[in-house]
Amino acid sequence: MMLQSTEPPPPPNYIVLNDNRARRRPPTYPLGRNAHRDDASWFGGSRFLKCMCWCYCVLFVIILLLGGLLFYAYTFYKPKLPSYEMLDFEVIAFNAQPDFSLYTEFQVTVWTENPNLFIGLTYEEGSAVSILFEHSPLCFGKLPNIHQGHNNVTMIKVVLKGKSTEGRFLWSCR
Repeated sequence: MMLQSTEPPPPPNYIVLNDNRARRRPPTYPLGRNAHRDDASWFGGSRFLKCMCWCYCVLFVIILLLGGLLFYAYTFYKPKLPSYEMLDFEVIAFNAQPDFSLYTEFQVTVWTENPNLFIGLTYEEGSAVSILFEHSPLCFGKLPNIHQGHNNVTMIKVVLKGKSTEGRFLWSCR
């Protein structure tokens, strides 16, 4: 004997019919795209485009990290420009030559202040000073190799020597 259930039978499958009572396909999505994408072609399927996208994302993250690091270093160290003041200027030689050239020799004492709390300054070989008159060099001198520590005041003596060969121009300026 069969037991009869009191539950109603399941509904029939949903079928879309057209006007002729024939089956038809459901409408397509806009521009023929699928409703969802199961495959790995989320960015159009090109592996090159995916690789480029990841490279640009990594590059963007690196730039952000470097910018953050520079901002942190700037706010932590608070860099300031050193100040320079000429304390003494001594003329040792200032001779006009018969060929209208000018031989000059000066001794300059410079007071330098480094106001930075964590940054020291190093004046290396090749650091030079020059004196110009109307864009003509009169004399040159080299700074000594020194290291100026943080939050420090240093006195530097520099001897400047030179021979100007543009004498006619200099003589016309008197």
